[in-house]
Amino acid sequence: MKLILKTIAVSVAVLALLAAGGYYFITKHSSGGKEIQQVAEKIEKRQSQSTEKAGNKDSEADMEEREVQIHLHQMTHQKVVDKEKNGAVEMTDENIEGLLTIVNANKHYYENGDYYEQTLISWQQDDFSTIVSAHNTVWSWYSGTAGRATGRLSAEEEQQFIEKNFR
Repeated sequence: MKLILKTIAVSVAVLALLAAGGYYFITKHSSGGKEIQQVAEKIEKRQSQSTEKAGNKDSEADMEEREVQIHLHQMTHQKVVDKEKNGAVEMTDENIEGLLTIVNANKHYYENGDYYEQTLISWQQDDFSTIVSAHNTVWSWYSGTAGRATGRLSAEEEQQFIEKNFR
């Protein structure tokens, strides 16, 4: 009997640690777009002060490619049907433009820079016909096992998502 209680206690403790770790990861990677705007403003300021070609930095990208992928992926959550959504970045014109600024300035650092650019340009033009594919493409790069998008949210469902996550 004591062994069963110990096993249950250890299992609960492990699950609590996993939940806390998951919560930390989600909150750390859910900026709501603030990071996008901060980095985009930094790039725009640098470009306006410099005569160098945009994005011509010597040593590193303004935002790591993984962060671009996380933001792009979390923006899709506003528009896709997905059983398990971790994190959300509001898909506003400002966030799309900001992420596009980041991608254009750092495209030569990113393995998938052309993909990000094409995706963001289509969103900028209110073309979300490939939103499910965009979600699942980024999801698959990390061998996702849960949370594959299966379709698009209706306008009402999207509004509910926006109200729940951003208002």
